Amino acid sequence: MTHDIGNIEKKNELLADFITHISFCDSKTYRILNNVQANPQQNVFADNLETDEIAISLVIICKNEERCIGRCLDAIAKNKRAKDEVLLIDSGSTDKTLEIVNNYRFVKVLYVKWNDDFSEIRNKGILDSKNEWIFFIDADESIEKNSLERLRKYIKVITTLGIKDMVCSPKILDTNGYEYRGVKRILNKKSGIKFYGRVHEEPRKMKSALGTDIQTISFDDIVLHHDGYKKEIIVQKDKIKRNIKLLEKMLEEEPDHPRWKYFYCRDGEKTLSVKKYENNLIKAIELSTDESQFYYKIRALSDLIRFYCVHNDLGRAKDCLNILQNSCPDLSDVVFWNTEIALFQMKDTTRMLLDTIIKYQQEHREIEYGSIHPLYYHLDYLCAVCFFEIGEYSKCFSILKKLESVGYENYRNKLTILKSELDIYFNVGDNGKSLSINI
Repeated sequence: MTHDIGNIEKKNELLADFITHISFCDSKTYRILNNVQANPQQNVFADNLETDEIAISLVIICKNEERCIGRCLDAIAKNKRAKDEVLLIDSGSTDKTLEIVNNYRFVKVLYVKWNDDFSEIRNKGILDSKNEWIFFIDADESIEKNSLERLRKYIKVITTLGIKDMVCSPKILDTNGYEYRGVKRILNKKSGIKFYGRVHEEPRKMKSALGTDIQTISFDDIVLHHDGYKKEIIVQKDKIKRNIKLLEKMLEEEPDHPRWKYFYCRDGEKTLSVKKYENNLIKAIELSTDESQFYYKIRALSDLIRFYCVHNDLGRAKDCLNILQNSCPDLSDVVFWNTEIALFQMKDTTRMLLDTIIKYQQEHREIEYGSIHPLYYHLDYLCAVCFFEIGEYSKCFSILKKLESVGYENYRNKLTILKSELDIYFNVGDNGKSLSINI
């Protein structure tokens, strides 16, 4: 009897740990877990809670990754078990990648021809993997200590609950400060799930379902560290140009999938025409009708708000913000854009005030016997303040210098604090010396 109670406690601990580390799951999975929590008396777990039988195939796709492939494999070596498989699929490396890989005896290497299709390579990995559970890790990523052991426990829960079409996402920590929690990398080979899309590929059971036919879950303690989005690496590997080319093909193949429209705008923001960028974001929002497509809607709305703010179309920015706020009221983007739009409006008000002052000065040339200054130097000073507030600093300081030259105030003393703070800010030169700022 004591043994049985202890076993139940272990089962409850395993389930509690599983639920604690979920950062996101779809509504169907949520209902399953909620039902299990609401009915703790139901013994849904098998007696064997050990994870020794769970072997994982770690699949790496790469081409010319001599910079980072050793780091990736070193991290895997510290985490893997003897029954785990490491399968590396190379699509034509011409650098020292394969020479480095040859130093790792546990790695099985497959060679494939690159056909402008990442899904084709991932599906080759699914087909050729020997283990039931598959974890895709990119060459520019390294797995964090204990992540695989945690995954084995979570696989145990997923299997026990009978969830057959589950795709799991690790937490990916990027060197640029971003965290990615919905990149679907872990799946069961027997589920029949495959990847679709030439780039930014996604798992599906049926191609026509556009990713709506799977269950998803993200864990915050299965962690990959990634550095492939450093600017110098993006430039070196020409990722943006490659991605846009492949996304344009996906827009032709699946024109009604919001995923391709969103990523096309995200990756091509600096190269697309203004109209094409705007129209594709709008279409991505309109097409995002399923729960699984919520991410595209939210990100496209946020990007569209930024676009309208940049183009000083605050009316449309507000319209998009209202939709975003109704869709996801607690999102930090809502707070940001509410504040940003208010600041844009303040700048617009400042410009209007500036125009009013300039117009007054143009219409009043005669000496005016007001109580401040007969030659309107006080209005010149206000113009300088307005120019400073809207970011036109050269005009601001030009006016201040002219006012000083005629003896109207000495602004250098007032700007000493600003100069001091700027000197501190710019103290990041290669030689460590403060950059000189002349006022």
